[in-house]
This record gives sequence, structure tokens and C-alpha cells, in this order.
Amino acid sequence: LEDGIAPKDKAEARAKGLALFAEPQKDDGVERIVRINCVRTEIGLADVQAVLATDTPPPALMLPKVGDAAHVRGLADAVAKLESERGLAPQSMRFVVMVESPLALFKAQEIACAHPRNTAAFLGGEDFASAAGMTPDPETLFPPKMTVLYAARAAGIAAGATLKSTRTSGLTALSMATVSFDSGTRSLPSGNSKVSLDGLSSTAPTMTVAGSPPSAVA
Repeated sequence: LEDGIAPKDKAEARAKGLALFAEPQKDDGVERIVRINCVRTEIGLADVQAVLATDTPPPALMLPKVGDAAHVRGLADAVAKLESERGLAPQSMRFVVMVESPLALFKAQEIACAHPRNTAAFLGGEDFASAAGMTPDPETLFPPKMTVLYAARAAGIAAGATLKSTRTSGLTALSMATVSFDSGTRSLPSGNSKVSLDGLSSTAPTMTVAGSPPSAVA
């Protein structure tokens, strides 16, 4: 519902996106979630209210442009209130947090650790590069990707992603992979890569979230 939708089309996209969850989801190994607008905007708050007003809300929200831990906690409090009002199970709505600016990158650990609802964190590569004034390519995004990976690991959550990063200066390529969570344990896939980035950067509306099946963003 965020950057890929023109402002004039937001309401229509919201209605159509949430309508997808009215029917039982396909048993295809993909968990579908919704990327909302930044909750520091009226449109973002309207997204949250609409999501929790439905009888069949998505299992998770992707939160773009998270600035700090307070951003996440504020939304978590608002969601908890709406869950209570709607009679939904506490903590039923999970968060996938996005780091998309240099300032947020320096707060990546506090963002990843901000709330138990967080299940994944990753870098929004295009917006981060734009904010940093650099070209979004594997070389420039390698350091921020690793920072988000470390923050996610420290928080005990997944690093979700879509892009494959390649380093040509003697380092083994970093391959996209899925990390499986089962009762709090994680299993990293084996392979030739020195580090498996199970989702560190996203420029496309598809990602992998550890702890659940691969996710498609509505």
C-alpha cells in the first residue's frame, strides 16, 4: 500500500488489498502480509485502522520507514488497543520493520528489539540509497545490509529479504536464503556462502520471512 501506490489510489488499493484476506489463503507455503504506509502519516494510521477493522486481518504488517524504537512501540500500543476493542487475540498482529535511512541504520538494533511483535527486520535498499545519496548496488548496500543482519540476530528475529548481494573483491557471494524458526531455534542452510542473508534488502514486493512460510506483500 506504500510507495508503489499513487496518493489518489491509496483508498482503493487498501480496500482491494484487504479484500484478498477475506478468502482462505492458498496452502502454497506463502504467507501473505500487508505493507502499510508510514504510521507517522494520516494514510498510515488509516491503513492500520482498516486492517484491524476487518474480520480477517493479515497475519503481519510490514512497517516502512521506521525511525526508532518509539515508532514501533507507539504503533504496538495502538494495535493492542484495537485488538482489545475488536476481540482479537493479544499480540496476534506481527510486525516486519524496515530500516530505510542512515539515521535509522544507526538505531537498527533498538528498532529490531523494540517490541515482541517484531518478527523480521530488513533494509529498504532503494529508499536507503536515496536518503544516503548513493547508488543502490551490491557494493554500496553491503555494509548497511550487514548492520541490519546483526541487529536482527541480536534481537532474535529474522532478517527478511529479496535481493542477492554479490561481492567481487575476493569475498564469497552472499546468497539469499530462508532461515527457519521452530520454537525459538534457527537453522541456517548450508552452502558455499560465508553468510546467508535471509532477507536483508528489498526493492520488490516479495520477501522471505523466517519463522513462517515465504511472504508475499499485498
